[in-house]
Amino acid sequence: MICEKCQVEFDSKHSTQRFCSHECANTYRTGRTLPKEVCSRIKESLLAFYRNKPKVVHGPYEYLCEKCGLPFTREVKFRWGKKIRCPSCTRRVPYLKPMDSIDTVMQFSKRTMGKVIRRLRVGCSICGWSECHGDIHHIVPKKKGGGDSHNNLTYLCPNCHRKAHNGKILQFVSLAEQIGDRWKEMYGLR
Repeated sequence: MICEKCQVEFDSKHSTQRFCSHECANTYRTGRTLPKEVCSRIKESLLAFYRNKPKVVHGPYEYLCEKCGLPFTREVKFRWGKKIRCPSCTRRVPYLKPMDSIDTVMQFSKRTMGKVIRRLRVGCSICGWSECHGDIHHIVPKKKGGGDSHNNLTYLCPNCHRKAHNGKILQFVSLAEQIGDRWKEMYGLR
């Protein structure tokens, strides 16, 4: 790399570094140069500060669990705002609903439903678009008595979804026809 101020070549760990030293950077920005004795005094004071600075000692830190109230120790501090829980009270495995209690993808959260559909690599049931996430559309609207069963749901891209709501699409392929029961295999994967 070449310094923008003095045009001298220098080595750097950072690809965005523009100057070879603080002196060149300050001179370039302010237009004035500090005298050499001032620079040496600043350098010596900084070196003395860092030489005498005490080392930071970490852990173990003692905490009280907010859930069970038992004391425990930990080598690392908790971040500010994080719930303080002992190892036995923290949830280690993501919560998964039992498969026998789930009948349709609409019983998942929107985030989980999106993950399941992405894993299936399903495209729009009308145009086949699959570049980004799409929308679940009720073939018979809920206010007209339609339910959340896979026979009444279809997967549409945003454009086809808008067309469906404007009445320009009348024939749909339901999720039951498009994916069947394959969605159950995609639930719970990481």
